[in-house]
Amino acid sequence: MKFTRILKPQFIAALNELYKDKNSWWRTIVDDKDVFILIRNNQLRAQVSGGLLLEIRHKARRKLICRMSDLFLTLHSGTVRYVEIDETTTAPTQRIEGLRGLVKLFENSEIRAKETETPKVAGQLQKYEKLLAQYGPNIVAGYNEQLHIYSQLEGKFFKSRMRNFAEINLYPQARLIITGFDGPQRDIMLPVVQKGICQRIQVA
Repeated sequence: MKFTRILKPQFIAALNELYKDKNSWWRTIVDDKDVFILIRNNQLRAQVSGGLLLEIRHKARRKLICRMSDLFLTLHSGTVRYVEIDETTTAPTQRIEGLRGLVKLFENSEIRAKETETPKVAGQLQKYEKLLAQYGPNIVAGYNEQLHIYSQLEGKFFKSRMRNFAEINLYPQARLIITGFDGPQRDIMLPVVQKGICQRIQVA
C-alpha cells in the first residue's frame, strides 16, 4: 500500500502565486483557523469540523480545479450534491465520500454488544492495528512527505504546523473517539462500553 502525500512543483507554485493575492479564495481558506488541510497524491482537501469543504487539484497551465458540496452554495443542483468549479465552467461530479470509521456517536450500535458477543467496532480496531503494523514505515514516510510539502507552501495553516521531520513516530494501537453522550451516559454507561470493547480486543 502506497501512502503518498506529495504535490507536484507546478501545483505548489500555483498555490503560492494565488496566495499573494490578499483577496483570493485560497488565501481565505489557508488562513482560516477553522480549516484543516490534508495532502493526498497531488491533491488537497480542505476540511471543516471533520467534513470535506473543498477538494483542490491542479491541471496543466497552472490551472486549479476545485470540487465542493453544493450545500455551501446559494443554488443547489438537485440530486447531485457536489459540483466541480474551474475558472470558467461549473459541472456536476460524483459524490465525495466523507470521513468514516474512527469517530462513533454514543448511540451507534457498533460500539456495544451483548456480553457473549463482540462489538463490531472491536473488529474494526483490530483491522486498523494490523494495517499499522504492516504499513507503519510507509505511513511515517507519507507524513514526512506531507511536512516537506507544508514547508514549501505559503499561509498560516502550513506555518503553524511545521515540525521537525525526525520527531514523527507511529503509535501502534488504533484509538477510537466516542462522542455524543450526556453526563449520566458518560459516568455510568460509557465505562461499560469501553470495557466491552477492550476485553474483546484482548481476547482476539
